Amino acid sequence: MDFHRRGDGTLEGGSELYRPHVFTSEGRGISLFFRDHQLSDLVGFVYSRMDPREAAADLHRRIKAASLSTRGKPAVVSVILDGENAWEYYPQNGREFLKSFYSLLASDPELKAVTATEALAVTEPGILTHVVPGSWINSNFDVWIGAEEDNCAWDLLSAARDFFAQSKHKASAKNAMLAQQELWIAEGSDWCWWYGPEHSTANDKDFDLLFRKHLSNLYGLLGGSPADELAVPIKRPHTKPFSVPPSGMIEPRIDGVVTDYFEWLGAGVYLPDQYSGSMHGGARVCDALYYGFNHEALFLRVDFTETFLKDHPEFEVRVGATDDSRVRIHATVGASGLMSLDLWRDDHLLLVPLATGNDLQASFRRIFEFRLNYSLLGKQVHQQIGVQVSIWANGLPLQVIPQEGWLYLRPTEELVSW
Repeated sequence: MDFHRRGDGTLEGGSELYRPHVFTSEGRGISLFFRDHQLSDLVGFVYSRMDPREAAADLHRRIKAASLSTRGKPAVVSVILDGENAWEYYPQNGREFLKSFYSLLASDPELKAVTATEALAVTEPGILTHVVPGSWINSNFDVWIGAEEDNCAWDLLSAARDFFAQSKHKASAKNAMLAQQELWIAEGSDWCWWYGPEHSTANDKDFDLLFRKHLSNLYGLLGGSPADELAVPIKRPHTKPFSVPPSGMIEPRIDGVVTDYFEWLGAGVYLPDQYSGSMHGGARVCDALYYGFNHEALFLRVDFTETFLKDHPEFEVRVGATDDSRVRIHATVGASGLMSLDLWRDDHLLLVPLATGNDLQASFRRIFEFRLNYSLLGKQVHQQIGVQVSIWANGLPLQVIPQEGWLYLRPTEELVSW
């Protein structure tokens, strides 16, 4: 439906715009309020450049004129805009404008400020069975969904919502309320305004961390463990880390120390960039990740910073391996060494004890070393495998390596036959 605006600012057909509507679908309904585009943009972009009292008088006049479009019925005039954006451009953050406007509103017997619920009580809503996107940017939602980063954020939020619905009744009332607040924060549309290719800021890393931290907090409050994916930054970094792929087969001893310089010779090396520090405000976690393979197994080595080891007497190393299925290894380590080791395939815990021979080995003393046989992955040496390592402490992710995705072992025929 189109609306023609007359010279005095009133609308032809305004009786439909200036009343609530109820949209119904599959037996459920939701009340809708449509905004007057002109009034909203005047507040957002024009009145800040006018004398505050004159601007308030103009808005008051236009709202009164809107009621002329509704043929004597109550007119519900919605002025809807991004509430935080306009006021920094007004003198005194809009204080004088708002005081003048609400003074005029309070002294006018024909106008009343009401909540949405109160407006519904005094009007007869229209009925809608079909709606289309009404975004003020291109009349679609492309800024917020569709790009890989956007979709990843929505998937993580959806999983957290499902976990909240399943777990809130098992938690204390206080924790359930705190978890609800974390979910509400994560549901804000500003997160996905910045995800995706359309917008970027110098604070990309900070807001990305905040989004994933709110979701991680939700799981912790409800007695769960945050999903591994919450350790992985959604917003892709603009700087590239140093990475060299494997150049030959290796056979390191899994003992948690650098036994011999040559035991990791031929392994791939990944050095996180200078911005890949702790995800929760602490010091840098990892200096380097080494990765490689031989005919039977793949190997990983994580070199931690001295500061991290000093500040974290106990932490968790999670290793993910992926191709057709998802395998995860959770290793808890402390000052005494390896404390626990669990192997998961997809979402099923496999009962693999610590003493597993050569199939699954892990050790920690100064560095973390790890061996996983291809037999546990259902793979062979010539098949591509992606690996990823994340470091966790107190139930929260601190660093993921690599933060831009996965490191892929792509054994060439030359390397396999080496």
